[in-house]
Amino acid sequence: MQLVRRTKGLGLEREIDRACLRAQGFDPQVDGSRGAWLHELAQLGGRTSNLSPRMERAIAKSAPRESVWDWTQQFEWLAREAQQGNDTARKAVFKAFGDRQRDRGADVARAYLEATGRAGFEAAWDSIRDGEDECEREEFMREAIAVLGRAEVERRIGRALLNRLLRQKRRPTAVRAGAWSSRDVEATISNANTARSVPLIAWAKSARRDELEQLDQRLATEVERGALLRLLRIFSVRPLRAGLERTRQFARGRDPQLARAAVLALVRAEDESALTIARTRLRAARLLRDTRWLPLLASRGDAADARALAQRLPSSPGIPLAHDVGVTVLEWAKRGVTKELVSLLLWTWDHTPCGHCRTAVLRALLRSRGAPARVLAEARFDASPTIETLARQRQGRSRRSQKA
Repeated sequence: MQLVRRTKGLGLEREIDRACLRAQGFDPQVDGSRGAWLHELAQLGGRTSNLSPRMERAIAKSAPRESVWDWTQQFEWLAREAQQGNDTARKAVFKAFGDRQRDRGADVARAYLEATGRAGFEAAWDSIRDGEDECEREEFMREAIAVLGRAEVERRIGRALLNRLLRQKRRPTAVRAGAWSSRDVEATISNANTARSVPLIAWAKSARRDELEQLDQRLATEVERGALLRLLRIFSVRPLRAGLERTRQFARGRDPQLARAAVLALVRAEDESALTIARTRLRAARLLRDTRWLPLLASRGDAADARALAQRLPSSPGIPLAHDVGVTVLEWAKRGVTKELVSLLLWTWDHTPCGHCRTAVLRALLRSRGAPARVLAEARFDASPTIETLARQRQGRSRRSQKA
C-alpha cells in the first residue's frame, strides 16, 4: 500500500491487477477477504476502470465449485466500486448475490447491503426468509440492521417477525455423552471403519494413566505410519515414557509429518536429550533450513538459543520457513518478550505472510514497547483491519501523551 501511494501505481499495474483478481492471502479463512482494501489499492494505482469489467465477468462466471475466496474478494471489491457510483458494478453485485446467496450469502451480506441499500434488502429478503439455514438468516438480519437501521428493517418485515428471527436459538453441536470405550480408541488409532470415531486429543486430556501406559508401550513397537501419527498426537498433550527412544528416532527421521509429530511429543515429555539435539542442530547450521526442532526451543530455549536462531535466519526466506519461524517465535514469546526475542519478532513481521501471525507479533511488540516507528507506519496501511486499528490507537496515545 505504501509503495503504491508513493508511485501512484506506475510500473505496478500487473501486480495490482493480479492481487485484486485472485485471493493471495496465506490463509484466506483466517485473514478474511481483502476486497475493500484492494479496491482502495486499485484506486490509488488508477486501475479501477480497467479492473471493474474484469471483476464483473469473473463473478458472473464463477460457479460454486470454484474458489470461494477468489469470488468473495472479487464480490467485495465490486461492491465497494458500486458504493462509489458505478451503476454497472451495482447491477453485477445484485445478480451475483442472487445467484450465490445460498452458499455465500452470510459471508458477503455486509458488502452487498452497503452497495445496494434498501433495494438490495428487498430483493434478497424473500429468499433469505425461506432459507433453511437459521444462522445465515440471523446474520443477514443483523447486517441489515447495522447497514439500514432497525427502523427500516422493521418497516419491511414487522417488529414481531424481526424479534423472532433474532431470538432463534442456534442448534447446538452434538456432543456424545459418556466416556469412550477402549475399543473406540483402538478403532480410531487403527483407522478402522467405525461409527464412533474418537477425537484423540480430547480423549487423551482425561484418559486414565493405565490407558496411556498401554499406548506408550505400543508406540515402541507400532509399525503402521497412520497409527504412529495418531499415537503421537495423543502424546502431544500427555507425556510419554516407554516410547521416548523411538520418538527421538522419528524426530531425526526423513518423514516430515512423523518428525513434526514426534517433536511435539518430545516437547510435552520435556525431554532434555531432544533439547540438546535441537541446540546442536541449530548451531551446526550456517542458515536455518530444518525447522522441525523449533518447538523444543520455543518451549524451553534461553537467550543464547534466541541469539543463535537470529544469527541463522535468511534475509530472503521462503513462505513455509517464515511461517514456521513465526509460529515458534510467538510461542516462545508467551514466556516473556526479551530483547533477544524482539529481534526475532521484527524478523517475523518483515517476512511472514500470515495475517494472524502478524497481528500477534504487533500485539507482542506493543506490549513490550518494542514496536519501532517503521512498523507502526506500515501497520497503519495493512490489509488487516485489526492491525491497522492497533497501530492507529498506539499512535493516537503517543500524540496525546506528547501534548500532555
